[in-house]
Amino acid sequence: MSAIANDSTTGGSNISMCQLRLDGGAFANMNASDGAYSSVSEAVNYSLGTLANGTHTLGIRCNDSAGNTGAIYNLTFNVTRARVKNILFVTLSNSPSTAESRWITWLGSHTSNISLNWSYDQTAVSNVTGGSVNVSNYRIVAMADAPSSDAIYYSTLNSYKAGGNYVVLLGASLMSAISNLGVGTGLGNNQNTKTIVPRASHYITSGYTINTSYDIQAAASTQWYHTNFTGTNIISLPTSTRGFIMQGSNVLTYGATRPDSFNANGNTFATRVFDWAINSSAP
Repeated sequence: MSAIANDSTTGGSNISMCQLRLDGGAFANMNASDGAYSSVSEAVNYSLGTLANGTHTLGIRCNDSAGNTGAIYNLTFNVTRARVKNILFVTLSNSPSTAESRWITWLGSHTSNISLNWSYDQTAVSNVTGGSVNVSNYRIVAMADAPSSDAIYYSTLNSYKAGGNYVVLLGASLMSAISNLGVGTGLGNNQNTKTIVPRASHYITSGYTINTSYDIQAAASTQWYHTNFTGTNIISLPTSTRGFIMQGSNVLTYGATRPDSFNANGNTFATRVFDWAINSSAP
């Protein structure tokens, strides 16, 4: 942080000290840029270090050699993280499975319905746990399968979502990731069907009738669900407890495994899931 202190229009005394405070905290002494406070006009600076995302307020005050203290000058500014891309798609290994590849292909061939940036990178769990890929560089993390247990990986994701970012669970990732992310208990299961039922009014179900059945593809396929999710059951399989699209604690799910066979409904719901997650995540 740099500033100019000038006493030439008031008493004409030398500047003797400038101080800065962040967000109403204690004042800290600023440095004279030329090495010493010795003139009526002084360039001053202070290193703020790393700041958290969000709005911050700086307060600066200066003293002159006559013992006068000037009024506090306040400056409000906003900090946002620089994102590499909006989406990080994480696969179990460096070679995606068929199910993971289907979702990656779908993501690469569809676009946002509300003009959001769907740029994405693909990486393996090992790159996240090994530290070569930082999930904080992305708005959301998505996966179509997930490890049954991995303390480092899930600790990383839990910290990530606690910071305001969404984790999107697709397909078979509903089996183990939900309990590991603390948004439900037990394992998920699957059913061979093509039919889903909107259960709650939501951006994702806008334009659809609650408690009415809709097909999301032409033929039945494996659909993953969870019955012990903590949050909102937005869309379920025909049985109301079989949560299919659910939201809670910055986790959003969509249990479909065959996005390559989606009809218009299937594509609409998938698009809205990604749009909602990106739009709701921390900038």
